[in-house]
Amino acid sequence: MLSPDSHLKRAGEAVGIHFNMDRKMYPTIRAHALLEHVKKQDNEKSNQLMELLYDQYFVKGANINDEATLVSVAGEIGVSSEDVHTALSNKEGRDDIVRKDMSVKQRGVSGVPFFILGDDEDITFSGAQPAEFIAQKLKEAASS
Repeated sequence: MLSPDSHLKRAGEAVGIHFNMDRKMYPTIRAHALLEHVKKQDNEKSNQLMELLYDQYFVKGANINDEATLVSVAGEIGVSSEDVHTALSNKEGRDDIVRKDMSVKQRGVSGVPFFILGDDEDITFSGAQPAEFIAQKLKEAASS
């Protein structure tokens, strides 16, 4: 749970995100597997799904590890329950997510969002950042 004065809560409030203070922590690998599956088909739809899952998890406190929840949320943007099941049953896809997770943890990352930019992945930052900071990092990545 977030404390009422946590940095994350304050940063979220500053941009209009109201984190659920009583939410439980759930594994997110199944949600990430679904996101990766949808991204391969339609990147814009994947972005929409990411926003919906974010809201469900951080604001509403939903269990985004639950298949029924994932089916419901994905259905809001036209992803079929069959696609959700395919994504969740893909062991190779889940293993790839675990490998990526371990790779970023080796960089010392422990929170989200985390951004890796540049051809050599040499520009990294995490957490909610002001738009000016992100714009500067994007400029750095574009010139590298």
